[in-house]
Amino acid sequence: MSRLAQIQPTTDHATTDEGMSSPSEHWYVNLSYPDTAIPLPVDETEDISAWAESTAWSRLPPEATAEAISEFAEALIGATLDSRTRSPLYAYFLSVYPEHGELARIEVQSISPESADEELTVEQMAGFFSAPEPTSLNPAQVTPRTLPAGPAARIAHQYVGEPDEAGDSTVTQTLAYAVRPPDIRQGIVLFLTWSALYFSDELFELGDIMAESIQVERK
Repeated sequence: MSRLAQIQPTTDHATTDEGMSSPSEHWYVNLSYPDTAIPLPVDETEDISAWAESTAWSRLPPEATAEAISEFAEALIGATLDSRTRSPLYAYFLSVYPEHGELARIEVQSISPESADEELTVEQMAGFFSAPEPTSLNPAQVTPRTLPAGPAARIAHQYVGEPDEAGDSTVTQTLAYAVRPPDIRQGIVLFLTWSALYFSDELFELGDIMAESIQVERK
């Protein structure tokens, strides 16, 4: 990972969630993430402008202009609001080179069965993330995996956006790891999204490493 050595996961992040089958059933998710990934305050209800500005000051080089600070802070706020629409357990703004903004978005989500009687399977989750869309560029690549957290599927999918005024379209790459931990009713999904395809090899590797680090345990 010579081009992006900074995206090697080095930090652990844990979150808790309440199981859906019983109010007393609790579990937590732990995984490693790189120091260049900024945790987004997706659960905050107060104004995050001060957080975004202070984070921008801490991430950008000392010679950064006020305009660059403002743009980075606005990008953090926009990313947070965008991630909140998917209600993730947590989300990260990967910014290896802060002066160039966001390289990739990383989110961790939980998926519950549709009913109390239904058993959620890896195949169901893989089918959801691999389903063809009108914007799909190629068929999704689905690979069964066995992770420390449980059986899983690795789904790589590309999408193409609407062309701009010049006729150019942005290709977005996604990588999803759908994991079915054996001790809870929910599935856990690690989801990465990026458009800088030049760094796809490094980002695929990052997703693979992060998926291996996922741990799900009952409290």
